[in-house]
Amino acid sequence: MHLMKKDFCKDVNCPSSEELFNFQAGQLNSSKVEELKNHISECDFCASEISLYTKLKRLEASRKKIAPMPLALFALAKAILSGYLERGILTQQLKS
Repeated sequence: MHLMKKDFCKDVNCPSSEELFNFQAGQLNSSKVEELKNHISECDFCASEISLYTKLKRLEASRKKIAPMPLALFALAKAILSGYLERGILTQQLKS
């Protein structure tokens, strides 16, 4: 059970954000993991920070599943955004 602090913020006993991030990423030794598990079980703020890192990790993983843009579509978008389409440069690029 999490003990609600008077203010929802880190205090001097809280681990750094870097430590919490490394905890969530599984990059800490077992003794540090146990220490942070104990702290997180009693600190709503740090538990929330871990939750944020977990959601961020899932979001980043889902972004990696996006297929790259086909080169022809990229060339068309670049041409449109660069104003090349009006000058006929795109037609020349696509023919080469």
